[in-house]
Amino acid sequence: MISIGILSFFRKSIKDKFRVLLIGLGGGTMPLQLLHVFRHCHVTAVELDPTVVEVANKWFGLDREEFKLRLAIHVGDGIEHVKKIDQANTSSGGEMELFSWVS
Repeated sequence: MISIGILSFFRKSIKDKFRVLLIGLGGGTMPLQLLHVFRHCHVTAVELDPTVVEVANKWFGLDREEFKLRLAIHVGDGIEHVKKIDQANTSSGGEMELFSWVS
C-alpha cells in the first residue's frame, strides 16, 4: 500500500508510538494493515454506517482479541468526530495533525 509507505516515511521507526484517525472504515483493510505493520500504533476509525462495522468485524476480523487495546471503532459522523477532537485539543492546548490522501 502506498499510504503505508508514506506513513512509514514520516516515522523515525516502526517502533514509534502514534495514533491514526480514519474517517470511513470500508472493509477494514487500512486499520488491519496499520495494526500489523506498526505494532505500537493506536487506530481510531469512524464509520457512519453500522452495517459496515458489522461486516468488517465478521468477515475481516477487526474484532480480534489481539486488536482490542489498539483499535477503536466509532459509529457516527466523521466530521463531527474531528470537531470534538479539535475542541478537546484546543481547550487542553494540544495539537491535532491531519493527513489526507487518495489512493
